[in-house]
Amino acid sequence: MIFNIIGTPQDDMDVSFISDQQADDYIQIFANKSGMSLQDKYPNSSSEALDLLSQMLTFNPYYRLDIEECLNHDFFASVRDLDKEKTAPKEIAFAFESEGDLPEKRLRELILEEVDFFN
Repeated sequence: MIFNIIGTPQDDMDVSFISDQQADDYIQIFANKSGMSLQDKYPNSSSEALDLLSQMLTFNPYYRLDIEECLNHDFFASVRDLDKEKTAPKEIAFAFESEGDLPEKRLRELILEEVDFFN
């Protein structure tokens, strides 16, 4: 579970985004646990990689990096070529998103169909 890596929420700011009482109650059942050192878990990783991972794994989504911040992180500086990047002119929507709850197997099939369509 992710709490083995990042630790359990330590203060009210970590869980301030949770508005559902059942979700809040669920989070509270976990024993207080400190996160592990990403450096120890991934000793051959660069400091940039560890910093990016740490910021991507922040529990509270309001404090977590968004996609633009991730892509602009120093970790990607040597591999990005902004002149070659394209931005979709509008938000991409998958037709199957309107089907409601789907079993995982069916969802995977539909995603692969979309990928095949565009490749």
